[in-house]
Amino acid sequence: GKGLLPVHEPGKRFSTGFGVEWRVSNVAPPLITGLAPDAHPGYAAAVTSSLMSSAGAGVISVGALDGYCAWLNVRVVDCIGVSDTTPLLEGIATAGSSATVLADDTRDFVSAGIKRGDMVGKPNLVVVTRVASSTVLSLGQVTAASRSLAPGERYEMRAATRLLRGTAGSYGADRLIDPDRDFAGTGVRTGDVVENVTDGSFGLVTRVNGRTVSAALYGGGDNAFRPGDAYNIYFGYVNRRRYRFNLGYQGDPAIRSSGGARLRDVCLGYGADCSGIPVPVRLPYRDRGTGSTAASGTTALVLEDAGADFLQHGVVPGTTLMNLSDGSSGMVETVSRQSLAVSALDGGGANGFAPGDRYRVATPLVVIEDLDDARVVSRTALTVPPAGASGSIRTTGMNYYLAEGPGELPSWFIKNKWHHLVYIAYGAGFAAGGTGHCTAGLDCLVIQGRTDDTEALVVSAGLALAGQDRSTGSDPDYFEAENASPAGDDVFATGEITDTFNDQLVIIAP
Repeated sequence: GKGLLPVHEPGKRFSTGFGVEWRVSNVAPPLITGLAPDAHPGYAAAVTSSLMSSAGAGVISVGALDGYCAWLNVRVVDCIGVSDTTPLLEGIATAGSSATVLADDTRDFVSAGIKRGDMVGKPNLVVVTRVASSTVLSLGQVTAASRSLAPGERYEMRAATRLLRGTAGSYGADRLIDPDRDFAGTGVRTGDVVENVTDGSFGLVTRVNGRTVSAALYGGGDNAFRPGDAYNIYFGYVNRRRYRFNLGYQGDPAIRSSGGARLRDVCLGYGADCSGIPVPVRLPYRDRGTGSTAASGTTALVLEDAGADFLQHGVVPGTTLMNLSDGSSGMVETVSRQSLAVSALDGGGANGFAPGDRYRVATPLVVIEDLDDARVVSRTALTVPPAGASGSIRTTGMNYYLAEGPGELPSWFIKNKWHHLVYIAYGAGFAAGGTGHCTAGLDCLVIQGRTDDTEALVVSAGLALAGQDRSTGSDPDYFEAENASPAGDDVFATGEITDTFNDQLVIIAP
């Protein structure tokens, strides 16, 4: 491991990984925003459950390169981050799987929110017709190429996020005709699933043209659409998920070490050592500002405020917008300096903005993004309301670097930017997850002119020499000789202070 001395400067953002787990009580639930007006009820329930609690997914991890924190003291969490994108649900078929059944006794399809209309894809393509039990799904054919799923075969689930219900118009055989719909405008696409509810058949959409959807049907009585037949179209399919976090709270801290690194955990509701069984406590609300809509420009789903500067206040897509006059809320889709647009408002009277309405902007605690491979299809968020909510939250494994304060670093160290001039290095075996030792001649550090191998050292830069421009931040503008390329090898140099060399090197171990 090599790098500048890791030091926390109060209020400065630094890169770090961390884990998050949370639970919100239904007694005082938060705001759920981002669900489409035609969201599949089963999907809405499942994603809401996932937003309300991480219990089903366990600790959600944010990688070291995808998380950022800033803190003023050890009790404060102020972090943002995004998790890796992972499959929504995948597994290996177990005994009992066939052309009409998917069995997997290692999965819980009910808890995962799998429902009628979802698809089993990669490698085969079949539709879920019934959730027979927590470990068994009944399947139906949707194309001529649909085939059986053998035990031991890997599968991946694709979940429908939206549902369109209606009644067929004129006779169309393999064509669903509804004069009251604009299927393409609604978002129906080739590859979605259509169900003839009356007939009991399913098919894969092969063409969308205005009021008409084409699909060959399978598994029903006559496998055709007739006038008056009830239909469902399942669409907006997703197969992958990631989480985005905006964490801001003060709680109980716990300091620990792992792999030679100092880490801190901060929690609400887990006890003083952040390791107890969670109990509900008050979760704080994170405000982004309030105001009133202007008399002109404001429409049902666009808020205009001539006195606001939403960009300066850090409002971004995904932020929660609340209409305090109407009682509704929605997710911000687009942001300009004096206006915010949402795709929909929910939970209020008129569910829209009117001139003079009071509003509030808030930061969501967690946002779930569900994707179709790499494309985001659904973005939903959980936001603690202004009155707060009841629940628990724990953020673990944040880097706990040295900081200015008692028992840490004196104020002059950071004030004079000494941490910008100090470089540390240690053998690979002493990195996180290493063996705890280095092998001489193999993976220890080497100091020119010294016969013994070195486990760890510190290099401190002197005053800038002729030709060094430290505004660039490059290593050769701080260090000299072999020390000028500390990230390139494990070789370092020490020597007398001259006009061309003034580094100071201290061996820490052995």
